[in-house]
Amino acid sequence: MWIRKLAVSIAFVSASSLFARVFEVPVSQVEVIVPDAENRNPELGPRVCLQFDLPNEVRGIEIGYARLEIRLRLQPDSRDSLVNFEAFGLMSDWNENQRWDDFSTPGGDIDSNYFSSGTIKCAIDDVISLDLTNLAQEWNSSDDANHGLILIPRNSDSNAFTRFEYSREQLRGLAILKILVPGQDAE
Repeated sequence: MWIRKLAVSIAFVSASSLFARVFEVPVSQVEVIVPDAENRNPELGPRVCLQFDLPNEVRGIEIGYARLEIRLRLQPDSRDSLVNFEAFGLMSDWNENQRWDDFSTPGGDIDSNYFSSGTIKCAIDDVISLDLTNLAQEWNSSDDANHGLILIPRNSDSNAFTRFEYSREQLRGLAILKILVPGQDAE
């Protein structure tokens, strides 16, 4: 009888360690940057810089998947209905008072090794979802590697994003990084 109880206990503990765990990481820093009025190029709309501090429970273990979700409701005009976004890792530190020209490369010191893209349908979709697995794995490799990311719209005629009127505080509550950690390493 006790052998059966032991076997059931072992099976329960083993099965529970197989389940994945999801961490929802809030934004620690956010800033919307725009080019100066005299240098405004119609192809350069606002960009959003985001920073996420990975939780201690994730440090040093495998990240199976990481996804950025931002809830936005963009209103189209007669020229656009889709906005394409690209996300890149940033290569330098920044702060919440950062301006376009404060980066050594105006508009952001972009690391093109870490790239993701997605599309949102204006007035229909309200969630931009981007795969950031490789970038989150890099951030997890070293504290020095985490400079956050920059979200860039790529529709040059996209008035929906050019009219972007979300404040820093609004964006802080609209963006989340979801990290999936495989079960065998999540204890």
